[in-house]
Amino acid sequence: MPDLGGATLVGCRLFDCDLRGADFSRVRAGGTRLHGSRLEEVQGAGSLRGVVVDSAQAVTLGLRVLGTMEVAVDDERDRRADAAAGKRSKLRAPSSGVGG
Repeated sequence: MPDLGGATLVGCRLFDCDLRGADFSRVRAGGTRLHGSRLEEVQGAGSLRGVVVDSAQAVTLGLRVLGTMEVAVDDERDRRADAAAGKRSKLRAPSSGVGG
């Protein structure tokens, strides 16, 4: 695992590199192009502000960046909220007694 913590990589080209698990903490990397590089499990993804990745890397890196922002990605809905929504949908407005 490469430890790039604190490095200055501004404007670099890191094409087709194995950067899995690399530590990018405190890196300055604006304009660095990472096309074709493996970015799974990178650390310090929030420090990669201004880098350029290809579309195949976007999800992998995007999930790491979301993790640094403490954003959870979870397809499972809150069952309590779903249950409450189901109960609300079954409620009906009370009859006014007018017109039968």
